[in-house]
Amino acid sequence: MKFGDYLVERNLLDPQDLKHGLKIQKIFHRKIGRILKEMGWLLNTDLDRALTEYFREFGRQFPKSPDLRSYEGLDADEDGQLEILEGKDCTLVFGRAVNDDLLEKIEDQSEKKVLYVYDRGKSDSHEGPDIVNHVSLLNKAGPDENLRRGDPYSQFFRYCLELAKTQNASDLHFEPFHDRYLVRIRVHGELQIVKEIDRSFADPLTYRIKEIINMDIAQVIDPQDSQAQFQELAISIRGSSVPVSGGSEKIVLRLLYPEAPIGLSTLGLSKDQDRCLRNIIELENGLIIISGPTGSGKTTTLYSLLSEMDKVGKNISTLENPVEKSLSGINQLDVGDFSNFPKFQRALMRQDPDIVLLGEIRDKETADVGMKLASSGHLVISTIHANGAVEVIDRLYQLGVSKDNIQENLRASIAQRLVRLICSCSMPMDDKDISLLETRFGFGNYRAANSSGCEKCSSGLAGRKAIIEYVGPIALSNLKKRPEPVSKLSEQVIQLSKQGEIDATRILNLEE
Repeated sequence: MKFGDYLVERNLLDPQDLKHGLKIQKIFHRKIGRILKEMGWLLNTDLDRALTEYFREFGRQFPKSPDLRSYEGLDADEDGQLEILEGKDCTLVFGRAVNDDLLEKIEDQSEKKVLYVYDRGKSDSHEGPDIVNHVSLLNKAGPDENLRRGDPYSQFFRYCLELAKTQNASDLHFEPFHDRYLVRIRVHGELQIVKEIDRSFADPLTYRIKEIINMDIAQVIDPQDSQAQFQELAISIRGSSVPVSGGSEKIVLRLLYPEAPIGLSTLGLSKDQDRCLRNIIELENGLIIISGPTGSGKTTTLYSLLSEMDKVGKNISTLENPVEKSLSGINQLDVGDFSNFPKFQRALMRQDPDIVLLGEIRDKETADVGMKLASSGHLVISTIHANGAVEVIDRLYQLGVSKDNIQENLRASIAQRLVRLICSCSMPMDDKDISLLETRFGFGNYRAANSSGCEKCSSGLAGRKAIIEYVGPIALSNLKKRPEPVSKLSEQVIQLSKQGEIDATRILNLEE
């Protein structure tokens, strides 16, 4: 009987934990006892007691090695403290002060796996891998159940999630560097360090996080994505892992809060901007596109539009990858893989939709899907990566959509950004910077964020608001002349700076 099975039989180890430990061992070739203890799955005292009984029962099958000097490189002290028993499939080592390097030396020369017992009357501690076949990992426990486990890595991960939520963070980063391991959160668009921990904890923490957020802990060479919902914390996450130099993995979690209110009134738009979006809701057909970089709040605006639409008289459906937030009264389809888009689109057309949300137009295929739906009498809203409302037209050209098709079906193009608002603790700018700004933009109530912050804010920043520029149906109906957006983003940034709402130092370089 293998030692892991013996632990399970004695009710000292959960079978699922044994599978996890063996899977980790197969990847990183570390001693199984060390893995079980580091992950918090087995108490050291239970391990010691079980080893004593295990080797008393099963150690007799090993014949004694005829001569320790047959192992090259063992000095007299080591020779005097070691007893080596060789079995058919593995070598059993009893001894004192034996390190991993010595065990690897014995393992290489014997060409067998090594089981080690620290010899204090041959009864104390053992660390060594059983020979295992491929183990398929299937984590049946849910994220909440995994998060409740008492091992230190689960507790630390829960602490990070709870802290991120209290700060209303949008992202949570776990980052292994060469000499340290950082945990950071993104608050109001800026990363802040939460904890710096010893680099030696990187691997066990990574295993545990990947297990909790439904990732395959054996997949370490390729990038990996996942989703998880923590009902107890009211947080949903989209997880991403990528391998980094040194054999470790970086994990980034996008945090979503299902309980957060949603609607156009929550976006912080001006009255004119709010009116523009509410007019869009009344359109019967065509394509509406919201553009902006990653993290600019496009999806939040999409969901806000949907939440204000007629869910009783209209059949509203979405094609998303993934579904980020559940919306009442709306049929949400999780495409899962963009290669499935055509199949889902054909199925959706048979569902009699009035309004369709496409999570993102990212290539020619999704652009064609959007245009086909828009040209067949449906109202379609989607997002795209472009620098401005007018640049959306250029992006659609690049994806192979004709000018006539755009002119016929594109009803509104909206570009969006999130600007960081400054706290009341912000201070007047230096005279030199004020003079430069007045020369370029005219006089205003210029202020700069106080980098030290106060008890109500983080580094002088106190929340964000959305700003949008807009190109409407009239301007898009004739593309012979390049349209002009209503209220350009750059003009709004300058205006908000003049009003003292955002950090005026940032508009010295509007490209930032």
